[in-house]
Amino acid sequence: MGAQPRYPYPKTIWSPPGGYWCVKPINYKKNTKIIIIGLAATLATAFWFSTRVERRPLPPHPCASAVPMQYLNKNRDEDDPYFETKRKERNNKH
Repeated sequence: MGAQPRYPYPKTIWSPPGGYWCVKPINYKKNTKIIIIGLAATLATAFWFSTRVERRPLPPHPCASAVPMQYLNKNRDEDDPYFETKRKERNNKH
């Protein structure tokens, strides 16, 4: 009776949580920072590109409030002719 011996596992696998009973992988802090910076750069680029190409084929209803992403949208004046009116009304409410 007793526990089974650990099965053989590859020594070259690295993952942020450790994996395969790895107590402290070599350079895990540096590797994690590289992944986080790369992910942040990718997401920021995707967000920036999204704000540049977003178009609204139909403008929101004139009585509806402004859509939050319209403040960052490059084409907001063409897509929503009532945008400036909505912005002024919203600023006057506060």
